[in-house]
Parts: sequence; structure tokens; C-alpha cells
Amino acid sequence: QFVGFTFTNRTLNNFLTASVCKNLLKTSSTFFNMKRALSCLLRPFRWLKRFRNRCGYGIHSPFAFQFVTGVIYEKGEYYAYDTLEKLYRQESNHELRLKDCKLLFRLANFAHAKTAYEALGEENTARTALKMGSQSSVFLEKPGPATLICLGTNFPPEKWNEMMDLLQPKGLLIVAHIAASKQRSRAWKKLLAHEKAQVSFDLADFGLIFFRPDLQREHRTINYF
Repeated sequence: QFVGFTFTNRTLNNFLTASVCKNLLKTSSTFFNMKRALSCLLRPFRWLKRFRNRCGYGIHSPFAFQFVTGVIYEKGEYYAYDTLEKLYRQESNHELRLKDCKLLFRLANFAHAKTAYEALGEENTARTALKMGSQSSVFLEKPGPATLICLGTNFPPEKWNEMMDLLQPKGLLIVAHIAASKQRSRAWKKLLAHEKAQVSFDLADFGLIFFRPDLQREHRTINYF
């Protein structure tokens, strides 16, 4: 039992079954099925573990609260969503969910970056989402100083700190699947010790770090299902 909410066995079973089945139907290859199946099985338990970290509860910083409620949990419809949904259906073996791609669009739209760099590998929908949300940004062809940096699942964790060095003031660093392995979890914790890691949000599916010298240092865990 959590404050203000009571789980019955039936409620929990229905929740777990619906969540797992919904996600399993979207997978294709055998190996990928196994990988996604494990992720789907663990996701509801992570949601329960992070139950108190939802919807901005307990956040007192105006910047952090506005970002969590107005970007991460934003429920509105954007012009880009139809395009992203069509493109997503045309592809297979996604590392990121359609929900994640929509979040990338909102993050890019929030960042208003002058310069951006992405290393998303073959995630074309995610790349499109990032660029549709950053239409005024100049995307660099190779790593360089930028106010928006997005690293995909194939970008080596041992190089995350190097990318953090390139992040400019008021910039945003996005790292996918920071909890996917022990190596990535360790690299994320190391990244939080970086002098530029002023404000961060751990969504498990994403790690978000803002280089905002004007704000007090804080690191938040967010319940992102």
C-alpha cells in the first residue's frame, strides 16, 4: 500500500498482464523479442519502485517542476506525432519506443538549441523526432561544442564524459537507456559527478542532464513508464 493508493492482487495482476502483453506484441526478431520481453517484464516493477517519483511530487525547484510536468509528462498532441507514428510503423527492431521518440521531440523543442549533435545510430524515428523538434538548430556532423547532445544505445558509455565536456551553458545532454546494464549505470553515476551536471533527471529509459550554472545542483529520479 502506498500513500493515497491501494493495490489489490487483481489490480496488480491486470496491470502487469496488460503492460507486458501490449509491449510484447510490438517485437519482431527472436533475439529482439527476448530482449524486449525482459524489459517489458521489469518495467511494471520499476514503476512500482518509483511510485513516489511521479508527476513532479516533492519537487520544489520551479525549473525542475515545470520541466517534469510540462515536458516529460506533457499529454498534448503535436503536429509531428502523426509523422513519427507513420515512420515508426515502417521500421522494425526499435531500441526506443514510440513514446520515447515523442519525448525526444518534446525535449528538443524545449531545448531551443543553437547547435546540436546526435549519435542515435539506426534509430531513424528518434533522429527524425529530434530534428523536427530542433528545426532552428544546426546539427553538427561530428562531435563539437553544442547546446543539445543526444546519445543512443550504441554510443559507448566510456565516452559519455567526453560529450559532457562539449556541452555548452544552458545545454541539455540526453543519454538513452542509462539503466540497461551495470556498465551504463556506473557510467551514468560517474557522469553525475561532472562539474557541468548541474540538474539531472533519471528516467531509466533516458538520462537527462542540464548544464545550468544559474540553478542549484540537484539530481532527480522520475517515474517514466
